[in-house]
Amino acid sequence: MILARSLVVSLAALVLLPCVEVVQGAWIDARCSACRAVAYELNARLEAEKPRNAIDMRHRLDKNGTRYGKLIDWQGSELRVIELLDSLCDRMKKYELAAEHPEAHDTQRWALSAGLASSSKSSAQETKQQRKQLENYCHDLLERHEEALSQALRNGEVTAETGSDWLCLTTARQCDKTLEAEEAERAAWDVAQGAEAEPAGGVEAPAAPVQLEGTEEL
Repeated sequence: MILARSLVVSLAALVLLPCVEVVQGAWIDARCSACRAVAYELNARLEAEKPRNAIDMRHRLDKNGTRYGKLIDWQGSELRVIELLDSLCDRMKKYELAAEHPEAHDTQRWALSAGLASSSKSSAQETKQQRKQLENYCHDLLERHEEALSQALRNGEVTAETGSDWLCLTTARQCDKTLEAEEAERAAWDVAQGAEAEPAGGVEAPAAPVQLEGTEEL
């Protein structure tokens, strides 16, 4: 009887395990922009990459004194992937939650702190907690998709141009629109707000900023 009960408990745990994983991956607020923040930092590293020589693994000598072994292309090497992802989540300390738009306090997104107006910033304690939350999310995201991301980086599927949508839209499914569509929506919203704020008499109002993060965007 005890053995039968243990078997039932074990089977129930196996059935519930996928559900637990889904909940763990969805706990952060504004998860689409959270994923975009991770992708933005990865893309920055991809853009900063410089050409590297192949990794020379020819460390052995044959009977004639000629070295033999493999030459591994840097682009497709595991070492390159490690360098790209190493300490990536530490970069989340630059972000915090803010209103999607200054007048839209009911929606939030993760934004670079340096680009936020002081009125949009949280308290120091809240910001610290938010950054820790985002850092944990980053580690969880990369761990869940480590194998697929590693393969995509090695075969050139993930680049500075494709990385954000590959990770956040296609693979992790944290977003439901392309990055281009999201940016177009924000730009349209800003243009509309600028038109509403135009003063009487035909004098043009100052253009509203398009990017929430100031000069940097996800």
